[in-house]
Amino acid sequence: MKSRKRRFAYVGTEHIYKNTKDGGLLFYTLSDYLVYFTITCVAAEKKGITLAALTLMRDHVHEELEVHHPQVMAEYEQLVNAWYAQEFNRSCGREGQLFNHPYGNAPKRTESRIRDSFAYLGNNPVERKLCRKAIDYRWNFLAYAHNPHPFSQPLVIRKASAPLKRAVNLVKACHKQRNILNYRVLERMFRTLEKEEVQQLTDFIISTYNVIDYEAAASWYGSFDKMIAAFDVNTGSEYDMRETFVGKDDSVYAQIATRILDHWNPKSIKEVIVWPDEQKLDALDTLARETVIPFPQIAKFLHMKVKKER
Repeated sequence: MKSRKRRFAYVGTEHIYKNTKDGGLLFYTLSDYLVYFTITCVAAEKKGITLAALTLMRDHVHEELEVHHPQVMAEYEQLVNAWYAQEFNRSCGREGQLFNHPYGNAPKRTESRIRDSFAYLGNNPVERKLCRKAIDYRWNFLAYAHNPHPFSQPLVIRKASAPLKRAVNLVKACHKQRNILNYRVLERMFRTLEKEEVQQLTDFIISTYNVIDYEAAASWYGSFDKMIAAFDVNTGSEYDMRETFVGKDDSVYAQIATRILDHWNPKSIKEVIVWPDEQKLDALDTLARETVIPFPQIAKFLHMKVKKER
């Protein structure tokens, strides 16, 4: 991967931060991540956006963009947010605004600030105790830079099951037509697959739609491998944007989901978002009493008003 010289006169690097209006989670299921990712990739191509880095966390999103025209960036963000909110709300019977407005953004104009920003994005899941190293996390997409199947066995079509072959063909057709993968399509594909096949198809979807310009990020470090090595020793910093945090460990959200599924047996974990207030309060009280999970993180999972902490 060759290094590219930067010309600050016409290219700006912009760090984008997005979270929900009520502080609740953005991503509950595998389909949530994939719907958002395919929307992001399709929208970036439509608007001619250079997406240099992307990290999807449970309750927020980080992006690093190379921006030529601020208005185009704003149109791209508006498109992604509106598109995902529509799909997300439809999937769980929710109504109203999903994302905070306006989103957070911070221009990066010095080499050190840019590198810090990339490291910060890549290491968000490390800081939130979701993985040991940045490249081990699926949803910062670093592992896909040189490997189309980093989290599954290689997909050999001639050996694949009939349902997996059909799913692969559907993904190819949707991508060719520049269509996103919505919840209905994903559910139809995943429900006939075995667990390992789900992982194979997930890697295939990401690799097929992926528009992340890894060279745009790696050029600030000399190479992709040097960038990853730098991430391992420097978590990065965000000086220009005040990000808020609740709790210190995002792995608790999987624990909350398991307990809710076992105790209340909803048809879908996202039902909690539209539960009546009394049912949410009951779940909040039960989970707070029976676990050591921080109270505000339980509230975030239930899309109840949360107390922000630093």
